[in-house]
Amino acid sequence: MNGKRPTFEDAVLRLNSKNLDTLLETSCLLSCIEFYGGMNSPLFPLLNNEKCRLFSEAIVASKAASYKSALLTRDDLAYVLNGVGEALNDPRFSQEVASQGSQDKTLYAMQKFFARMANIQIRQQEIRSSSTVGRLLALLEVLPQRDLGQFDRDSQNTVRQFAEEVPKVLGASLRDLATIYMLLSLWYQRLDRIAMRLLQEVRPPTIPGKTESERQAWMMYRLYELLPSLKKYMPFSGNSLLNSLPNLPLSEAAFIAFVGLFSRPIRGIRDEAKNTVYQIGPVGWRLSPLERYPLVRFDSANVQSSYFIIPNVRTFMRSFADVIHFTLQERFGNLYNEVRGLSQEVYIRELVKSRLPSCIVIPEIPYRSPKGEKKGPDCTIVEEISGCLIVVEAKARRVLAETRFTMEENIFDANFAQVYDLLLRLPDKVKDLYAGLPEYASYQVEIDVTKQKSPICIAVVGESVYMLNEIIRYRARTDPGHRLRSYPWIYCVMSIESFELAVEIAASEGVSLAQVLEEFWEDGATMDPRGRMSDSFRGRRITKGSSFAESFIAASDLLAAQGLKQMADP
Repeated sequence: MNGKRPTFEDAVLRLNSKNLDTLLETSCLLSCIEFYGGMNSPLFPLLNNEKCRLFSEAIVASKAASYKSALLTRDDLAYVLNGVGEALNDPRFSQEVASQGSQDKTLYAMQKFFARMANIQIRQQEIRSSSTVGRLLALLEVLPQRDLGQFDRDSQNTVRQFAEEVPKVLGASLRDLATIYMLLSLWYQRLDRIAMRLLQEVRPPTIPGKTESERQAWMMYRLYELLPSLKKYMPFSGNSLLNSLPNLPLSEAAFIAFVGLFSRPIRGIRDEAKNTVYQIGPVGWRLSPLERYPLVRFDSANVQSSYFIIPNVRTFMRSFADVIHFTLQERFGNLYNEVRGLSQEVYIRELVKSRLPSCIVIPEIPYRSPKGEKKGPDCTIVEEISGCLIVVEAKARRVLAETRFTMEENIFDANFAQVYDLLLRLPDKVKDLYAGLPEYASYQVEIDVTKQKSPICIAVVGESVYMLNEIIRYRARTDPGHRLRSYPWIYCVMSIESFELAVEIAASEGVSLAQVLEEFWEDGATMDPRGRMSDSFRGRRITKGSSFAESFIAASDLLAAQGLKQMADP
């Protein structure tokens, strides 16, 4: 290479001649150590989540095959990891940021760049398995079945029929699929523990190397040399997985359904990678086909006897909801978005009633106005502690890959146009509420108490991008033609996860939800990258296992089996 640093393409070329099975096992092992060890891993930061992610991407991009006999050498491993790391250099930074004229525009360009970066990097780091699974169970299984009466009458039949079709399309109940997902987390946690124990046994009192990086490199290569001793703990079959917890009430049919949704042979994943959605952006900043199919199936005519492996544990651990969304979106199209949106409305109301019982929560109520029949906000919250009226509209539409990986204004605005529509309709709805509507008569006294304070308007979306609030606020402030430029009150566009966290913070700290939302609004006004993101909620978090979303795991008895009770996010 004439002294030049290898590139991602060079790494792929180096892998082309290698044995695929060993590459997948190596990637699995390294990603397992990185994921479960995190910043406490003895290999951090030399081995980080980005290198592991791109190593697995390079394997998919290569021509490595199971019939090839060449194995990865120690020199190959160093070369490949260095090469894939070069893919993180994003040429768009200098092109977009350096060309701006004013400081304000430069800060905005930097914010867009950091948003794109966060959509890859932070998205991979923020893995809240239990809350994600619990929320999905609530939206698609528990609420449509248990609380069908909470849906408006016109939609109840549609929601009921959809809920009945979901397990048929998926091949198993969400509960069973989620249990297998959690069981696989335990399977690879075991690999991490065994690998660390073996590494400790061969680790000398003084690790060779003058620097910390050199010592970590020595440990990584030593770990790679232990691969033959660890092979039996990586690939799994239906029998080996289900037999690991024999008391778990899972059927072989549920396992077959799971791998049918989450896995493909390597040739299928490589074919998937050819789709244009995986070509958006530079190679290190793209959507991965492993996010669609995070398990690789070793070819076998019989799925029941097939073995599977996870090339990147972190990618797998954040994939559960995404794979289910992909599958149902492909099958049901707009109907899926419609039902998910209806369920999201019920979820938001139940969340507020559960966590903030002093609030009056009003569902969407149809009413007549001089302009014809209209519907009230999806959720109207009268908060006694603040004297504030908080009106919420929900939209379940997903974020397009083009939006997430380019953040271009025209694509961004098209993706969130319906969200702008929701917000723009709220001022008239609030005026109608204050005018006194017969349909809201039983709530009118409480609504009128809030007249002395400006309302807060919220749009809750099923999916978001990082720094969404900041980017919308900047665009509305600087673009004379932006639809939200003259909005009369505080408005926030939030993911359902962020709204839920806002409610949980208010409940756990004993402060008003209005205060938490006002802080969210305030933090969204700055474009300084050194400032705090509004979605960070000033660094506050809630106790793990105590969230509203996680309560649906307990309600589904998902963790009842021995061994799953201790399942935890790293």
